[in-house]
Amino acid sequence: MLTIGELASYVGVTPRAVRFYHQRGLMPEPERDASGYRRYGADDVIRLTRIAALAGAGVPLARIAELLEAGDEEFARGLAAIDADVRAQLRRLREVRATLRELGSADRLALPPMMADLVVNLRSSGADPERVDQYRDGWILNRVLYPGAMDYWLADGAAGMLGDPSYFSMLVDTMRVADLDPGDPEVEALAQRSAAWIIENWEVQSQALELDQTDATKNRLLDGHWRSTPAWDHLSARIVTLLRAHGLDRPEFDGVPSAEAEA
Repeated sequence: MLTIGELASYVGVTPRAVRFYHQRGLMPEPERDASGYRRYGADDVIRLTRIAALAGAGVPLARIAELLEAGDEEFARGLAAIDADVRAQLRRLREVRATLRELGSADRLALPPMMADLVVNLRSSGADPERVDQYRDGWILNRVLYPGAMDYWLADGAAGMLGDPSYFSMLVDTMRVADLDPGDPEVEALAQRSAAWIIENWEVQSQALELDQTDATKNRLLDGHWRSTPAWDHLSARIVTLLRAHGLDRPEFDGVPSAEAEA
């Protein structure tokens, strides 16, 4: 009769593994000798060897018990079912790997590909990383608060705008002037250029992302995220003033103070 250590050594497992199989009901508890030690026989060696072989083949512990008691046909069916489960898991893992490859960077997480491409290009342009993070996270927040709205907007005409090199250049310059003095000539030059671009592309601009601006909670979340600067505030005011002077207006302009009011 064997001790637990001798049994484990013969089969090539550890005594701890044998105890674990006892706990899971795979190995019956043997009788103890007069000294209180478990003693194992030939049947235990055979059963533990079969358990170890199934576990080593990757069979889930929950399925081992049924296979140990199965006849040949039932055993084959059981292995086929386990194989199907493994193949399904492999498919899921391949899908996970494909998704991870598509992400490539944190900038592609939780954004549609077109918007993610824009963020990646902004970062490659040398724009301030913190400003790019703010821009990216702002779109993520919008997408969470307004499910589906961004995707619809991107499919409904915004694609051309986001792919316009002039628009991209303005976006890069907007980030660049963030910390300039509001009266810096570069801020005014960017306001003039931005207003001219918006006027030229007013039809596309009129398809702006429509959000429910009456929801106070969502507005607080968006306002709390966006960290403006004096230069950006002045830039927005100047653009709105120039557009209104051209006879163009939109409801969202109401929240932007005019350049005259700033003065």
